[in-house]
Amino acid sequence: MPNFNDRTNAILHGPYNSRHRRHPRLRHNVRINQNEIFVFPNQPKISVEADGEVKISEHETVHLELERMHTKSIIENYDDPQLYGISPTKDFQTYLAHVTASRNMPLYKIRSYLAEYIAEFFGTMLLVIFGNGVVATTLFNPRVAGSEYILTSFGWGLGLAFALYVTMGVSGGHLNPAISFALALFGKFPYSKFVGYCLAQILGALVGAAVVFGLYHGQISAFDGGNRQTLGPQGTGALFFSLPDPNNSRAQSVFSEILNTVLLMGIILAINDPRMTPAEGYKPIAIGLLLVSIGLSTGYVSGYAINPARDFGPRAFAAMVGYGKDPFTIYDHYFVIPMFCPFPGAVIGILLYELFIIPKDE
Repeated sequence: MPNFNDRTNAILHGPYNSRHRRHPRLRHNVRINQNEIFVFPNQPKISVEADGEVKISEHETVHLELERMHTKSIIENYDDPQLYGISPTKDFQTYLAHVTASRNMPLYKIRSYLAEYIAEFFGTMLLVIFGNGVVATTLFNPRVAGSEYILTSFGWGLGLAFALYVTMGVSGGHLNPAISFALALFGKFPYSKFVGYCLAQILGALVGAAVVFGLYHGQISAFDGGNRQTLGPQGTGALFFSLPDPNNSRAQSVFSEILNTVLLMGIILAINDPRMTPAEGYKPIAIGLLLVSIGLSTGYVSGYAINPARDFGPRAFAAMVGYGKDPFTIYDHYFVIPMFCPFPGAVIGILLYELFIIPKDE
């Protein structure tokens, strides 16, 4: 008969939080000397004999819907295991001590500390890869002629949705310095993380632009003959950063960027507001479709950057790879508009939502 020690590694691949959900087929908790042990989905059914040994069925499986505890949470709450419904036996304490020791290694501590910033970096990188990638497709693929703007709008929207699926559970999925700033200003996000988020977002956007440039380098060189140009018949600046309609006045571009960021921020708050219609699981898709809607309606005037990181990072990269000063000087230094206007837009978006959108429960 296998004992608990022999089965520790087989059973305890990671503690699970059983505080919230229990499968209806589980009639009682599995216990050893009145102390709980933990099982996870698709493991053999476990029972405890009178002599304290563990009996494991080889055929019957109990499927449990349990929430896995993050190892960082284990470390932080090790001194108070009852917080997670844990009553460790001596054997489980030994196992947990081993897990805790491995998670106290310097590399893991660094990773845990930087987890949110790493998520923002990769999320913004994904956003730019999808967004700039679809722009490249519409420029170089003749089969999509006539539908370039629609494809671009959906490409950016879907790219945002997928980036949010990757990051929302770790960092909140800001992916935008203007959103981080506005949330911090209204006490919804710690000021201490703002600079780190911004740097991660800008660097992620820059790396995303580099990935697209590397992927399409041959097509870009064939298109412009190796002479990097921002505008004109062989211009490829739009691959990397937003450009306004040439007929715009500067005031139009400013108004467009502020308005579009107001819409983005305000509707994101509605999508995430638990007092409104629940959107759990669908938030990234809803926010992605929001970006598509902005692109297809009010975004054309200014190119709807509405995100300083996704615009500035690729501009900086373009300046590094042969575009010279053009990314920052064209249209009378147009870059300052997508760089700064989204900040007041995001603040206004939160302010309007907090003042005028009042759910029934209030």
